[in-house]
Order: sequence, then C-alpha cells, then structure tokens
Amino acid sequence: MADDAPAEARLRARVAALLDRIADEASCEFAIICTELANPTGLLHEAMRDTIRPLREKMTGLVRELIGPQASDRQVRFCQISILSQCLDLMRRRRLVRRMGDQGPLPIDDLGAYADHIVRFSLAGIRAVREDAERGETHAPLP
Repeated sequence: MADDAPAEARLRARVAALLDRIADEASCEFAIICTELANPTGLLHEAMRDTIRPLREKMTGLVRELIGPQASDRQVRFCQISILSQCLDLMRRRRLVRRMGDQGPLPIDDLGAYADHIVRFSLAGIRAVREDAERGETHAPLP
C-alpha cells in the first residue's frame, strides 16, 4: 500500500497482512513466538524482539497519525497495544482450536472479515481517545 494512501486504508492493509502472516502454516516466526509465549525459555527473546518490534513501531506511527498530535504517548501506546493484541490473539485461538477441537474457542474462518472488524473497532476507539485528547483528558472516566 502506498504511503500516501489514507491512514485508515493503511491500517486495514497492515492488520490484514499481519493476520495472513499469523495464519500462514508455513510462517515459522509466529509459530515460534506462540511456543515461546506458552513455554518461555528465554532462548528466543531476540527472535521475538526482531519480529515484534518492527510491527509495534510501524503500528505506533500509524496510530499516532490517526489519533493526532494532541494525544499523549500513553494514549497512543494503549491504542497500539489494543490493535496488535487483537491480531496476535489469532495465534492463541488457532492453537486452542487445534488442541481442543469442538471444545475450544470458535475458529476465525474469515480473516478478511476479522481484519475489517479489528479496524472498525479500533478506529472507533481511536476516535474516542482522540476526542478525549482534544478536550485535554488523558484518561477520560467511563460513562
């Protein structure tokens, strides 16, 4: 996707690409991360850092663009964590579905629809946080 595309479209493309990488059975990087998260050995810390750090940095820049300059670093970080967590949950879910079969969580069988959901949900949250930041609130109380 072109760098001059609308930020919302770039977010959709980034989320879809990440979900595709996670779902790809031939992609060993996320299988390794999932294994290391389930049974930490510390041996793969560098490999995990090298995979996750660029994702986090790119998502942070995109969130900053969407949320606006008035948002605090904390607000940006929380939004970025939320988006990536929704994507990375696919690793855990796929592992549980394989292990538990019908007793496990429902599988996500349409990655495009899930990507659309993540983006719609996240953009709604980002809009709410942006409004808080524009009012000077760094952590607005819940309704």
